[in-house]
This record gives sequence, structure tokens and C-alpha cells, in this order.
Amino acid sequence: MDYQTKAENNFADLGTAYYTDPILRVAQAGIMQGDGKNVRPKDKITREEAVSMLARALSVTVGGSSTNFADNSRISSWAMSNVAAFAENGYIAGRSGNRFEPKANITRAEVVKLLDNMISDYITESGTVTPKGTDIVIVKTSGVTLNKTKLSGTVVLGGKAGEVKATDCEITGKVVKIHNSTLVTSGSTSTGGSTGGSSGGGSSAPAAPSAYPRTKGQETSKSLGVFNYDMTYFVTLTAQDGADIYYEIAEGADKAAVPTTASKKFETYQYR
Repeated sequence: MDYQTKAENNFADLGTAYYTDPILRVAQAGIMQGDGKNVRPKDKITREEAVSMLARALSVTVGGSSTNFADNSRISSWAMSNVAAFAENGYIAGRSGNRFEPKANITRAEVVKLLDNMISDYITESGTVTPKGTDIVIVKTSGVTLNKTKLSGTVVLGGKAGEVKATDCEITGKVVKIHNSTLVTSGSTSTGGSTGGSSGGGSSAPAAPSAYPRTKGQETSKSLGVFNYDMTYFVTLTAQDGADIYYEIAEGADKAAVPTTASKKFETYQYR
């Protein structure tokens, strides 16, 4: 992915080691979040942790609120939508007895199989390329022209991809631009939308909901998840994964001010 920027080290258990910089880069990208204090750098990774990190890294659209796995009830709430998405897309299958085993450590073989299921093409050489497949396409290097192809899956422009050209392409999937990478089209159509990528730095920003909570019955997946009338509510935000979210609050009939970077910042470390 070639993330270019590092987060400030606020993890209590992350010292100086060969893995420090990579962890801070994926932390800045919103992929590795820790528990708000620790990141447990030497722990083995569970299956639900691995799925959640890969979902954030490759901008997989979240799935439903449950799965068909026999041990669905053991999947953590913070991982459920990602596990559901991977199951729905056929990226991951259960172990014996149709059990997902979310708390079990993932194996190297399982990670390789996951990536093989998810990624259609991984472009590492400059030149004109016709990507194959309908899943995720990653452009790793600069000087790439995507030519005469249909791209229905997510296209990820890595942090060193620079200006990627698309000639006579039909792009219906998302385009994720990491760092300063851009997509220049010629004779191409694009209907899938574009984001700044997990690490930000792109040229477009996601639209924000005008207000929430909305009236019960009017909520949508892009505005509000659940509103309970005991004055607690859960919101589903349209910002890209890892984005900083600033907000203003209006009470009663008052109109909220337009948020700026001087406004309150939503702490997302324990929410998705």
C-alpha cells in the first residue's frame, strides 16, 4: 500500500523496534487501531482482527449485522460487519462445522488464501496494462496506464503510484487514492465514486450527513443506524475509514454551526 505518513506514537506498549514505523504507518491510515491505549505488537492476530484490518486496508464495504456461521454469537460486535462482508463476498469460509472461530489465531496459509480471494490483479511494473478479474486491483508502481477494461471492483492506487491513467475503461467500482496518487481518465467512464484512501491525501472528500439523529423510520445506511428514545444512539458515518470527523451540536430548534477543524473531534478509536 506504500503508506507515506506515520501517526504519533500514543501506544503505551509500542517501543522502538523494527516493526515500530510500519505499525505507526498503518495506525495513521486507520487500519491498526489498538484498544485506545495498547496495540499489542507481539501478539498473534486472530481471525476477526485480521479480517477487520484487511477490510480497512482494502476499503471493503461493510456487510450485515450477522453471519450464517455456526458460532456467529462469538464474533465481536466491532468485527461483525467486516466478517459479514467477507462472507458475503466469498472472501472467507468457515473452518470445520461451518465455524468461523473468530478468536482463533489466523494462519499464514489462511492470510494468503484471503488475499488470493480478494485481489484480482497486483500491478508492480510500469506500462500499459489491461487488469484481469473483477475484484480488487492494486496499482503498486508509477507510470501505469489502465487500458480498455471493465473495473467493477475496488481500484487501489498505492502511495507511490502517482498519476495513473485510465484509457477507454469502464470503472464502476470505488477508486481509493493513497497519499498523492491520482487517476486521470481518457475516454473512460466512472460511476463507482472515489475516496482519498485509508491514509487520506486524496483529492475528494466524502459527503457528510446533514444532521443526525434522524426521525425514527427515516434513517438510512448512510445517515443513521439506530436511534433509541432513551437518548442513546448509534450513527453510521459516511466518512472514509480512518478520517478525522469534526462536529458541532445543535439542541432543540437551534441550527448547528458548520464544523471546522477547530470544532470538536469525534473520537473514533472504539467505533467504526
